[in-house]
Amino acid sequence: MDLATQKEHLERLRAELERLNRACAECKTVMGVKDDAELEVAAMTPDLNAMMQEARLQAERDSRQAVACLNVDATPSAAPKRARRCAINI
Repeated sequence: MDLATQKEHLERLRAELERLNRACAECKTVMGVKDDAELEVAAMTPDLNAMMQEARLQAERDSRQAVACLNVDATPSAAPKRARRCAINI
């Protein structure tokens, strides 16, 4: 994989991370959780716990899908074959 392709993949991953961070911040805002506050699982209501679990699973699915898309694009091409000496490629 060449350097330009790696930079492109890094930019895609950075954009995906920003999107997931915005989605997480939006979920926290909807649930009324401050960004700097730590959550205690025991203090969470069952509904909130279920929503957090679903959000975590959705984030995992999204990240796996993003990685799968990147892996499909990153397949290496075959190396050029060297012709035999005195042979003509047709």
